Amino acid sequence: MHRQMTNRIIIGLIFILCFDNCSNNNNNSLNIERRQDFGFTISNSVRHGRPNSFFSISTTITNDTIIPFHLKISFSKEYVHNNKKFRVILLPESMTVEEQHSDDFFRSKVQKFLETQIENPITIDKIIKPKENYIINIAFINESNSNVIPGQLALISKLHKFNFTSIPDSLIIQDRPTKDSLRISLGLNFSILTDSVYGFKLIPCGTIYYPN
Repeated sequence: MHRQMTNRIIIGLIFILCFDNCSNNNNNSLNIERRQDFGFTISNSVRHGRPNSFFSISTTITNDTIIPFHLKISFSKEYVHNNKKFRVILLPESMTVEEQHSDDFFRSKVQKFLETQIENPITIDKIIKPKENYIINIAFINESNSNVIPGQLALISKLHKFNFTSIPDSLIIQDRPTKDSLRISLGLNFSILTDSVYGFKLIPCGTIYYPN
């Protein structure tokens, strides 16, 4: 009887340790939202940047197939949300997530880039090779002292929906895939850092398609 009870305790402890380890792994994975469907993967980092002016994300698009596909992304020079202007630009691919968290890196690289290349670039036109991981660094820049702050940023599609805290299906439904391509949008959720009246904005910005 004593041996049976001891065995049960040991089995119970093993179960608890395994469960705890899985829970920790799940918590660690919350920093990046990953979606994989239809031959490619979209992985978005958490939003990071400087309060009231600059925010950015690093998105990795992976070609999981054995054939290349075409990625096209284009942003407008300016956007308006709740009568507040903001811009979306593309930062150099070499600016990693870890580096963008660094104050020294921001002052020496990001700030210099914003000062010298604020007008560009805003477009991507690239063939993604099989098994290639392509990094896209997207920056959100608003007006000085603006209270329109995106609590969440992500590249999303109908088939790679990012798990926003409040994303209206009526908006994401417009990203239905066509016969030849899949539309991609930049999602911005303004509601978790400000009043919910700011809501959610979806910016159509590109497509992924397989060349004939």
